[in-house]
Amino acid sequence: MTPASDADRWPDPRTPLERLAHFSEGLGRAADLPGQLRLTADVLRQILGNVTITYFTPGADHWQPVTWDGQEFSAAASLAADLPPLTGSSDVPEPVFSGERALYPFSWEGQPCGLLHVALPAGRGWTAEDRAVFRAVGGALVLALGRDAAQDRRRTAGRQGDDEAALDIFAAFTERAAAETDVLALSREAYAVLDAHFSDYGSVYYEIQDGQWKALTWTGGLSPEQIAMIRAGLPLDAPSFARAMETRQPVFIDGWDPASEQIDNTADFGLACIYPLVVGTQVRGIFAVGLRVGETWRGRDRGLMRALGRSLTLALERAQSVRWQARQNAELQARTRTLEAFEALSRELSLDADPYLLVRRAQDIALSLMPPGFALYYEPEGELFRLKAQAGSFGNDALQQVVDAGLPYHTTLNLRRPYESGQPYYQDHYDPGTDQLGELADSVGATAALPIMVAGRVCGVLAVGLDEAKPWTATERTLLETMARSLGLALDRAEQTRQLQEERAALAAFMALTESVGGETDVLSLIRQAAAVLAEAHDVDVTYSEREGELFKIRVWPPGFPADLLAETQAGYRPNDPGFGQAQRTRQSVFIEDIGGRPDGRPGVALYRALAFQPFFQGETMTGMLIMASRRQGRWPERERAVFRAVGRSLGLALERAEDVRCLARSNAELQVAVDELEAFAYSVSHDLRTPVRHIKGFNALLRARIMDSTDLKASHYLGVIDDAASRMNTLIDAMLDLSRTTRHPLRVEDVDLAELVTSVQVELTAEQGARSLEWRVGPLPLLSADRHLLRQVMVNLLSNAVKYTRTRDQAVIEIRAEERPGAWTVLVRDNGVGFDPRYTNRLFGVFQRLHHEREFEGTGVGLANVRRIVTRHGGTVAAQTEEGQGATFSFTLPR
Repeated sequence: MTPASDADRWPDPRTPLERLAHFSEGLGRAADLPGQLRLTADVLRQILGNVTITYFTPGADHWQPVTWDGQEFSAAASLAADLPPLTGSSDVPEPVFSGERALYPFSWEGQPCGLLHVALPAGRGWTAEDRAVFRAVGGALVLALGRDAAQDRRRTAGRQGDDEAALDIFAAFTERAAAETDVLALSREAYAVLDAHFSDYGSVYYEIQDGQWKALTWTGGLSPEQIAMIRAGLPLDAPSFARAMETRQPVFIDGWDPASEQIDNTADFGLACIYPLVVGTQVRGIFAVGLRVGETWRGRDRGLMRALGRSLTLALERAQSVRWQARQNAELQARTRTLEAFEALSRELSLDADPYLLVRRAQDIALSLMPPGFALYYEPEGELFRLKAQAGSFGNDALQQVVDAGLPYHTTLNLRRPYESGQPYYQDHYDPGTDQLGELADSVGATAALPIMVAGRVCGVLAVGLDEAKPWTATERTLLETMARSLGLALDRAEQTRQLQEERAALAAFMALTESVGGETDVLSLIRQAAAVLAEAHDVDVTYSEREGELFKIRVWPPGFPADLLAETQAGYRPNDPGFGQAQRTRQSVFIEDIGGRPDGRPGVALYRALAFQPFFQGETMTGMLIMASRRQGRWPERERAVFRAVGRSLGLALERAEDVRCLARSNAELQVAVDELEAFAYSVSHDLRTPVRHIKGFNALLRARIMDSTDLKASHYLGVIDDAASRMNTLIDAMLDLSRTTRHPLRVEDVDLAELVTSVQVELTAEQGARSLEWRVGPLPLLSADRHLLRQVMVNLLSNAVKYTRTRDQAVIEIRAEERPGAWTVLVRDNGVGFDPRYTNRLFGVFQRLHHEREFEGTGVGLANVRRIVTRHGGTVAAQTEEGQGATFSFTLPR
């Protein structure tokens, strides 16, 4: 085991692939095992970080740790006890990963010769990239150890001549294999090694293509029939090939039988080796060797095949790593280029940029980084996908016309799928049937449709089409998806900016209109002031048309309005005319831009390049239309749209308020007429009732005098009842007259000393009670702004009620006090009388409403009604609270 080296403490800017290449070169120069292990430990630490590395060699019956640089570690002995038993190895040693540990066994000619042990820090697992690094390092060490073993064998055996040349060729091959990534080139190098070892053989390197094993390289000495066969391809289920794919181990065959192996034209071979080249978990290639001489595979020949197979496998692994690294680098570079382009785009655009300008710039960026093609941006409108921005050309006018007219939402699946799913949709070869375009889209190659997300929802679809069909690479997909996300963020920012501008402009327009309209209630005056605000903000003509029957006729127009157009508008617009119909359907502002002629067939309208319509409604009926027209510009900027909407909303509120004021005035007038008629009627009735009541009392008195000496007691009783009823009728008539006078009496508001007024009423009521015991508790009372005469009536009614409803109490207590409240005074009268049922509180202040029987307490039921009417005329309110049998509190509030 080794501690952390200097490589762990100093950052190494090289990529893992560069480090592995440097390691392979170092192994080629290392002269002994300690030097090779030191290089192995360094490269593993540089790539994997702080790992523990130990190398073991087989002893008599157990694994023995090897040290280098003169260092020994006590933990090695305990670690050796946990290693697998020292037995023979498999034909192809494979690394083993268990938890944080990994083992790579080494063998030579079928016998174990070493074991590399690497342990990650506690808690860390082996990732796919870590495993690939460990296999690559172990494989390179296998080659180096095999080379050394071959050299040792040459030195110890003292071989001469051909054997020495063969070993030299193999050593050269292992050095080449340590850095080679081209498996085809390395397979040809392998043929040179085979040439040095076998006198009569054939070898082929295969890979799967079109569902068959097809030869990519082969040795000389094969017949034309054999070459034609291997180039055409062997079936995947050929028995020997199938066994190699299943076991992922080399298959050595003694006594080759073409019939049983199902491979024709191979009867000249006696021995065969089928070596699978496994990368990860997949068989990427087959290295096949056939010998024409010999009866069985010897151990040294098997070892040679394993060494060659491992070298080719390492080349495939390195090639895959190079491709993966290149792909990752390409994707990173593409993402970086896209982000840099959008960063520049964000810097260049001002805050009031048109969102579709952002889209157009994004399309230009996409096309600059892609093969030739076009880019389209769509948004759904009703039942269609509408084209909003385009870069590049179809080269097909008919297809362009169809796209410009809009594509059906439900049948254009190339757009609908990403819009509804929120996921990109790619076609390597565009199918025109996807969008029901038929032959029109035959010139379209590959397509990609990407949803554009703004504020968490899909707002549109960006479609990119290439002129040629091709698979979309991971790099291209990464580029497009990064661009789509960046565009969404840019559009989100633009939308936030637009909303802020609209809010500011709307606020300014609202304030300007609010200041100008004030308390105005005349509709045409309000319209003229709104038109003035718009004309001041923009160089526009503003008109207002009002509904008359089925036409909208102009009511307000600017000075200098064209006479011919005035005559046309006075004739009236139809509800389905351009602008009017859409505004009526949507109940919102409508903007018509880039007018190229006569949108409604009238020559006068051709004076303008852009129009805006703001409808006004009463209920469901459109009653008016504010129209803003521009001669100067063909499009409405967002700021001008915002101002128009704000003025329209403000004007709509002002018109609603004016209508409410008119309705309220009409209602008040009608109510006042009704009140006047009712009071006149009550006054008239009260006067008209006095005469018959007076007659009843008079004739009743004459009748009583006539029968005064009569002993008919019943008749005398009846006359008494008639007299009492007539008296009560007079009382009610007086109460009705008082109530009528209260309403008809003009208010003469002055400062009234409430304390002085209460004292005078108190003295008056106390004198009427004779021997009754009354306790008055009067608190500090304020000056009130009121009519003195009417306020006295209020206090007389409230205090007389308190005196009346406490007559059942031995000691009557009546409290008068005042409370100061914001902008008002509240006066309270509380007694300890019988109170009333709180369920009927709402009836207390009604005319002729009584909550106690007349036998208990006399009264007309008009006094509290009079209190409410007087207080209401002063702009105040009345209230009452009670608990039955616990007294009552009556209060009124008057403004200060």
